[in-house]
Amino acid sequence: MSHVQSPKNRLRRSVLFVLFAIFCSSIITQNSLAQTVTLGSGTTTNLQIPFHSNYGYSFSQQIYTAAELNAVGISGQGYIYSIAFYCNTANIATTNFNAVTVFMGSTTQSAFSSTTGWISSSSLTNVGTWNMPSTTSVGWINFNLGSPFLWDGVSNLVIAMDENVAGYGGNIPWRSFSVTAVPGTERLSLCYYSDTANPDPNSLPTANYSSATVRSQMQLTFISTASGCSVFNYLQIVNSVTMLNGGCNSQTLIVNPNFSNYHWKRDGAIISGAQSSTYSIPPDPNPGLHTYVCEAFCETSGLTVNSDTIAIQTQNCFGDFSSNINYMLVQNVTTTGINTANQTAQVQFDLNWGYSWKDSINWDAAWVFMKYKNVDGEWKPCKINTTGYDHGQGTPNNINVPVDQMGAFVSMSQFGNAHVDIQGIQLQWDYSAEGLSNPAVVEVKVFAIEMVYIPQGDFNLFKNYGGATIAAPGDNFGVINNRLTPTLTYDGGTCRVKGDAGLDTDVDGTIDSPNYPTGFNPFYALKFEMSEQQYADFLNCLTTSQQSTLGVAGSSITSNNGVYFAASPNLACNGFTNIRALAYADWAGLRPMSVLEYSKAALGPYKPTSNSTTPLSGYFSNAVVQNVGNTDSGSSSKTASGSGYFGMKDMGGNLAEEVVNLNHVNFSKNIHGDGVLSSNGGSDVANWTGLNLVYCEPYTSTSTVSQYITRGYGFRFARTAE
Repeated sequence: MSHVQSPKNRLRRSVLFVLFAIFCSSIITQNSLAQTVTLGSGTTTNLQIPFHSNYGYSFSQQIYTAAELNAVGISGQGYIYSIAFYCNTANIATTNFNAVTVFMGSTTQSAFSSTTGWISSSSLTNVGTWNMPSTTSVGWINFNLGSPFLWDGVSNLVIAMDENVAGYGGNIPWRSFSVTAVPGTERLSLCYYSDTANPDPNSLPTANYSSATVRSQMQLTFISTASGCSVFNYLQIVNSVTMLNGGCNSQTLIVNPNFSNYHWKRDGAIISGAQSSTYSIPPDPNPGLHTYVCEAFCETSGLTVNSDTIAIQTQNCFGDFSSNINYMLVQNVTTTGINTANQTAQVQFDLNWGYSWKDSINWDAAWVFMKYKNVDGEWKPCKINTTGYDHGQGTPNNINVPVDQMGAFVSMSQFGNAHVDIQGIQLQWDYSAEGLSNPAVVEVKVFAIEMVYIPQGDFNLFKNYGGATIAAPGDNFGVINNRLTPTLTYDGGTCRVKGDAGLDTDVDGTIDSPNYPTGFNPFYALKFEMSEQQYADFLNCLTTSQQSTLGVAGSSITSNNGVYFAASPNLACNGFTNIRALAYADWAGLRPMSVLEYSKAALGPYKPTSNSTTPLSGYFSNAVVQNVGNTDSGSSSKTASGSGYFGMKDMGGNLAEEVVNLNHVNFSKNIHGDGVLSSNGGSDVANWTGLNLVYCEPYTSTSTVSQYITRGYGFRFARTAE
């Protein structure tokens, strides 16, 4: 590979410089308070700044002075909403530099003192990821900041670019401009680039490019706080929640509430009835990529202003929610009731799901958990208080928040079958440990997963799981109850099990693994295997490094402008690996299922009648399976729906399900994910280190249900009931 490099700046003495920069005048859009200004002009280009596309990794910093900003018409405190850089060539594929992390900061420095004189990253703010177009074209490439940057109107401005996607592409010549240097010049721009070394923003190496005169031409959009409307022009998606197990994104758009006469527009046309600061996009009968913008009247300035335009991929969902189908929908998310003294906030939303039930045996429930976006653009878990919730209006419900505060179980409070429809349900967010001054302006996502409560009680074991075997003496089926079993033989060893106490791993009659999930005590498990849209939503809350480690699973998940979507959102997600499964469980506040829990969920109290490797086909005599549902799989038959005894669906589908075997004696029913992953995307739950999941086999080629003969690897998760 060849590289084109600019000569290094070899000035060895400090010099004083005078700026004779040529700037374009600012542009004030009619009926808008936003100023779009351009710093620099001309056709000169540079390869190293804002980042070097022809190396594997690069990191740069550039300083623009307050005097330069004043010269183009920007003055006083205000918000920067977007920046843009001019690409001078077309048709360069950006695959290997399509996600650039952008930092901004205010500084008293007017220049860098040396090639190691980087401005500390601790004084910079991560303002989001610059998602490049798939191929370049000649012109400005814009970046709308994930979080507007507040410039104080006095300090100089530093822009930093961290391009850390492995691999390199063609050289992009970026338009630049120069100032005239006189003796005493220091450096105005620095860049480090390498094919192999990914620079750490917290410990940067010596720059291998610097210049006392050259910087990138840059456009930026600015609104002064003096207008009283400065934060309006930041239109953010505050909720990107999937109808988990059912199929679509429900997204809420929100703008600053200090206005009047709102009008939301889709593709330029006014949306009837959309006249508030918040707009929830409904199921779309004509799904596709649509643009949304909000127009409002700012009483402070007397002007009509427009928000930024945003493109949203809408989906059809299910249309008629009264039909007998399974879906899970969260929408109309708002943050309200902020108590600064207690550092709590009420997160309010509507919650709907289909074919719910509650009877004397068990019920289904929504596992609801929340994430917020911090100042670094990273999604972090919201801790939910065990009190302070509100049941809302509509379907009477129970709310149960576990002691670790990772989420909440919401279920029907009355016996029966129903489609759950709850408006205005609230969970209390404890933000005391997050360092937030105003959670009302923080982006929050609410997720919901349909789960099934598996009650306490005796159950039977399979002998052959496909990926594992468990047999009682005489090659009989094992039974788990509150008595110690005889010695069970499984792949890799022997043990005895006392359902309400744990494992006897050395078969001496004494329980020595009390926390292994034996399945006897109650737990929750996913009603359906994890869907492709669930995995897409998961990816959308990760950093680019974490996304790179985990990769895309399933068969229909694609990325559009850095956002992942599933073309077949309900499809069970194939392609699961240990690292993906454990990462999702950790992120969602759940844990893997044990092999014993899988047996209980599938069989319940019924004894298998076959040694087939098929989990459900042939295992029941004429027993009735609980809560199969009359339209889940087009049939009420337990075989066709793949239902386990307690109502978990698709346990006999075409995906094998990964579980924790009996040899992992330290695996604990009391340890669930904490919602935070390691920097590379893996689970950081110490108790799960070394877990090697085994699979439970689905229908085989000998099954009478021929459409289920192709096997893949999926997953469903569990959580111990409290």
